[in-house]
Amino acid sequence: YGNAPEQIVETIAKGRNGVMPPMGAAIGGAAEVEQLAQYVLSLSGSATDPVKAELGKGRFAACAACHGPDGKG
Repeated sequence: YGNAPEQIVETIAKGRNGVMPPMGAAIGGAAEVEQLAQYVLSLSGSATDPVKAELGKGRFAACAACHGPDGKG
C-alpha cells in the first residue's frame, strides 16, 4: 500500500488494520523490508534502487501467497 518506499515499508512492517498482517518479522530486519519494498515498487514500473529490488525479489514469495506473483492480488 502506498506509492512511496516509506509507505510500503510501513505497510510491510506494521500491516494494515483489518487488511494485512504485519510481515516485517517474517521478512527479516529493516534492510530486508527495504529491499522488499524496492521490489514491490519495481512491479509497478516505479523508480527503484535496482540492487535492492533484486535482493528483495526472493522475499516476495511470502507476499505472493495473497498478492499473486505480479503483486496485483
